[in-house]
Amino acid sequence: MSKEPKYEVLQSCDKIELRLYDPFLVAEVECSGIRKEAIRSGFRILANYIFGNNLASEKLPMSVPVTQQKIDNGWKIRFMLTQTSNLKDLPQPNNQLVKLHLISRKKFVAIRFSGIADDEKLQRYTTQLQEFADCHKWSLADTPVLAFYNPPWTIPFLRRNEVLFEVLKF
Repeated sequence: MSKEPKYEVLQSCDKIELRLYDPFLVAEVECSGIRKEAIRSGFRILANYIFGNNLASEKLPMSVPVTQQKIDNGWKIRFMLTQTSNLKDLPQPNNQLVKLHLISRKKFVAIRFSGIADDEKLQRYTTQLQEFADCHKWSLADTPVLAFYNPPWTIPFLRRNEVLFEVLKF
């Protein structure tokens, strides 16, 4: 089973959780285009890095989730790197597009769902999270993080997907 970043559930209500994530490392790439094309392109670049296209020719373990977040000029795609907690222990990418970052301890509000994560479903859960946060008077980051935990050939009802927002003010 793939590893994922560690977090503590601070509150939960049905499918919605307020989580406190420990710091974690990511490999990230920015891609342009529509959402589905961008994640496909970004996934290939990041998979190439963890499968050994790095200065050490070192293979890194696959972890979950793969995330996608809208940015001004496209999409930010990330792989979680859970094998170490130290940025300097990671092999440097050969591809200049791949950036390595330490994500600090943060709170996120998240909603989990199964099935195909199409644009309509992602928008519905994004709106549901925003409304939930508004009711609690939480301030959220501007754009959600879309998280995908399974390969595309996974049977839809077995898939785990999430929409998360960083909570800026609790």
